[in-house]
This record gives sequence, C-alpha cells and structure tokens, in this order.
Amino acid sequence: MGELIYAKKIIIQLFLRVLCTPIIFCADYNGWRYFSQYSTNWWAANGHCQGMNGELWKPTAYIWGWAPSFINSIGGGSIWTGGNDQGSEGSWRWTDGSIVHWGETKWWPGEPNDLDGEDCVTASVDGWNDEGCWRDFNFACQWR
Repeated sequence: MGELIYAKKIIIQLFLRVLCTPIIFCADYNGWRYFSQYSTNWWAANGHCQGMNGELWKPTAYIWGWAPSFINSIGGGSIWTGGNDQGSEGSWRWTDGSIVHWGETKWWPGEPNDLDGEDCVTASVDGWNDEGCWRDFNFACQWR
C-alpha cells in the first residue's frame, strides 16, 4: 500500500514538473517541497503556501544537509522560510507556531540582529539571516 502511494506521488511530481514549469516540486522521506521561481514578500509567500494547503519551509538541521543543493538549483541567493519573530521580538517561531530550536539553526555569524526591524528568516547556501519581511525573495513551501 505504501509503495502505491509513493508511486502515485512520483507520478504526480513528474506531471507537475511538465505542467508547472518553471515551478520545482521535489519529494523525499521528509515530505514534499515546492520552490518558487519568483520573488515576493514574506506575507505573500506565506499566503501562497497556505493557499496550496502547505506552509513555508522549515529548514531544520535534520534536513539541512541537502538544502544548499536545492537552493543552488533555483539560482542560489536567499529564499524565505517559515521562521519569524513577528509575534514577539527574539522569540523565533515557524508559521505552524512551533518554536525554532536554537540547536537546529544555521544562523550566519552575528545573526539574527534585527537590523531595521528584521523579523523574517531567509536561508541561503551559507545559512540563515533575518530580513525585513517586506523584502522580495523566492520562497519554499512544504507538505508532510
């Protein structure tokens, strides 16, 4: 039964790659991910993911090993994640409300620094940075 579900997911993934190019979908043991090919602010990115019944990506240390290659595959740079401290400064949470555990973070040295009110997290091949939520970046959604 599980193999049939997995096979269906792969077929859907291939179908979506053909129909939705340049959108990138990928699947692995940790769920499905969608990598946008356009940039927008954090709130619009979050709304886009929710509109697809997903959430902004949670790049925890557990899955960080393959993340840089995926970020490079969409042109490098930084992408929005679901991390933010909009509810309470310095209290970082994912969009599902769970706490961002410091043992799972990949902050750049000196980050997060809240420069000019930066409350949302981007990920790049080098790690995480806090950015102004109004800035435009590509983004990633996930489903489990």
